[in-house]
Amino acid sequence: MINYMSREAAVKNLENFFRDVPSDTISVDELFIKLGRGQKTDAVNKSWLSNKLTSMKDYHFIKRNYSTINKKKRLTSLGLTPEGKQALGRERVAPMASQTTHPTTRSTPDNGQESAESLLESVNRNIEILQQMLPSFYITFNIRPRRDVGMSERINRTIRKL
Repeated sequence: MINYMSREAAVKNLENFFRDVPSDTISVDELFIKLGRGQKTDAVNKSWLSNKLTSMKDYHFIKRNYSTINKKKRLTSLGLTPEGKQALGRERVAPMASQTTHPTTRSTPDNGQESAESLLESVNRNIEILQQMLPSFYITFNIRPRRDVGMSERINRTIRKL
């Protein structure tokens, strides 16, 4: 994944797009007027918006809404995805019950708690997905203590090359 724009810059653009917009959707024409681009030609505005959306695409903040006019697909509005709502602070993610019961926890960016056990489960699921997507690769995942203090337990997950 290539990030064309930092997350901070993408959130700043998102804030500019949806500032003072009560709903989670804004039409493209309203956006151009709101950002002071009403004087520019449609071609210049479309190119500008395309570049902005392309540079922000890796963060999945915005969903594009299209309509068909004269058998041509046309971008008509932009909407916030759940990730976009969270980035703007319009939607908070509540911590899951399993994330607060395990004694080994770490703080997450949204100030929730995530247990080491749930992180390992997530990694395990991701490895299984990779295993299905890339059957010709040999993938090894190891977890072991930084210092050997008598803990001989080691998690070793291996995907063998076929």
